[in-house]
Amino acid sequence: MKETTEEAKISEPIPLQWINYGVEKYVFNRIIPKDEVDMSQIVSTNTLTALGDGAESGIEIFLYKKDGSLFIIDNTGPTEQWANFIKNN
Repeated sequence: MKETTEEAKISEPIPLQWINYGVEKYVFNRIIPKDEVDMSQIVSTNTLTALGDGAESGIEIFLYKKDGSLFIIDNTGPTEQWANFIKNN
């Protein structure tokens, strides 16, 4: 029997666990919708995730000046997601 409906593809989210930035390790905090981020407080670090990070390599890292946390953007799915990382104490 042939299926008449097409299943929607579900994209796998990127694995998010930690980012090494400078000499500090930042751990995954949460996903934050883009509209909840104060974009005037976001600056590029001119750094990309790399091998050894708990996230896909080659993703730009952003600094959130408001609290010193980091963001990477996952735009592989149907909506853009902003993953927030905080300094590991």
